[in-house]
Amino acid sequence: MNARLLILPALLLLLPVLASAATFAEDTTIVLSDAPPDNTYLAGASVTVSAPLPADLAAAGGTVTTYSSIGGDVLIGAGTARIDQPVAGDVRIAAGQVIINAPVDGDVVAAGASIQVSAPARDVRLFGADVQATGGARGPVTIYGANVTISGDYEGDVEIIASDYFSVGPNTHINGTLRYNAPQQADIPASAVIDGGVVYTGSYAYVPT
Repeated sequence: MNARLLILPALLLLLPVLASAATFAEDTTIVLSDAPPDNTYLAGASVTVSAPLPADLAAAGGTVTTYSSIGGDVLIGAGTARIDQPVAGDVRIAAGQVIINAPVDGDVVAAGASIQVSAPARDVRLFGADVQATGGARGPVTIYGANVTISGDYEGDVEIIASDYFSVGPNTHINGTLRYNAPQQADIPASAVIDGGVVYTGSYAYVPT
């Protein structure tokens, strides 16, 4: 199948914002090495951003990777999405695999089969099968997943709903309350500090929304 046909559904999701696009590029392989002056919209089987962007980025593709800072918001629909440099705005991602290795000044909302967030953000909402949140957050955190692992520093409340397994890493610090639902109570290490206490609500079936 033509690679461009694979990204058509993702492009349709972006149509409401394309009308005001400053820069739009569509090809099988895109490597953006020169920064455009305004918002950027990219679509391809492989999309790589290696130039600092001053404003928003919207991208759809099989693989989308950012190796440079983003000055605005990020919207990605992809098979694999990877952010390796800081983002000044919010991040919204739907992908099979989500990897965020750089700090986000705004909120992070991500949905995918595998999610790894290893850098801090403001509010964090993650929905996936295997979720690892190790970067901490400045605001509230909500995670739905099958297997969920958290560690890092969290300034607000943390809510976890895990259908299979939930664990807390060593030296985790939560200033707020940890509320979680899982089949079994989590083994919280002695080095973890949870100022607002822990509330375990037991196990129940759920449908993420």
